[in-house]
Amino acid sequence: MTNLTNTRQSISEATALIAKRMSRQINAEQDFGKMSIERFNQLIDLRVNKFSFENETARSFFTRAIIKQIDRKSYYSVFPKIGMDEKGEYTYDSTKWA
Repeated sequence: MTNLTNTRQSISEATALIAKRMSRQINAEQDFGKMSIERFNQLIDLRVNKFSFENETARSFFTRAIIKQIDRKSYYSVFPKIGMDEKGEYTYDSTKWA
């Protein structure tokens, strides 16, 4: 396990590197079909588990920092935007959003 020094720069560098790798992985797997949320979570866990954290809150913040830095196109291919239509029903089709 890697123990990050408690500096903002090293944490930022680590999250940026992991996010870049996650974006590449998502794009590579798109050739074989849409990546599932379960697969996405597995990949995040594989990378985050290489680090040690003082508590679950620190781990959660680190994970969220990675997810926020993932390329938006890659992110939305796994988690598409959803909106509500005029009937009050949720839909992925943005042309029908109210």
